[in-house]
Amino acid sequence: MPGVLYFDLSSGVSGDMFTGALLDLGADFEKIRADVAKLQLGVILTAEKVVRAGVPATKFSVLNSRGRPAEEDYPSEPHRRLRDIREIIEQAGLEKAVMDGALGIFGLLAGAEAAAHKSTVDEVHFHEVGAVDAMADIVAAASAFGQFGAPAYASEINTGSGTVLCAHGRLPVPVPAVKELLKGLPYYCDGGTELTTPTGAAILKYFCTSFGAKPAMTIRSEGCGAGSKELPFPNVLRVVWGN
Repeated sequence: MPGVLYFDLSSGVSGDMFTGALLDLGADFEKIRADVAKLQLGVILTAEKVVRAGVPATKFSVLNSRGRPAEEDYPSEPHRRLRDIREIIEQAGLEKAVMDGALGIFGLLAGAEAAAHKSTVDEVHFHEVGAVDAMADIVAAASAFGQFGAPAYASEINTGSGTVLCAHGRLPVPVPAVKELLKGLPYYCDGGTELTTPTGAAILKYFCTSFGAKPAMTIRSEGCGAGSKELPFPNVLRVVWGN
């Protein structure tokens, strides 16, 4: 498909919001589901229409076999190193573009975690980002993005503000890995809660070639991906596709 994609990050970005936005724009859900199934993670993918502060959007979710959010399996899921994740992805039989995208995103995450915690890429243990839901999120995002075959641009990134409880304790927003991933990129902190996750930041950094004001463009269509939180403002990631 010709054209360009432009992501509005005024409410930040997470892996599920990214895929939800592209589904809302017209990505084939069955193609995404088939690609994630190749990982043999035992997850269930859903996509439903929701409304966030008056804005219609698509909520993409990764569920466990009990129909609950897969993240609930943490911390029972093993902590994985990058080489473990690479092996799972490389042996899944994914098409090259999807595999390369997923590996590239995880490589960015590993580098950011290593820099944030004064470690090396080989020593990094993935906690939340190494769990089953993150692998499914990242492969889904790569599968959805690849369906458009278009260059991607993005606005300044709203990371959110406040604090968040994660595997390393309660940390200020943006968390260290997000700060590492966004070095050299324009971002600001607003909203009173975490809006940009490490997974979301890595996906953006991998796929988007520039960040700033929306270029003059003729818009063909628009999609919105819903975040999990109900907030006083529309917690959605908007993407427009046009020329």
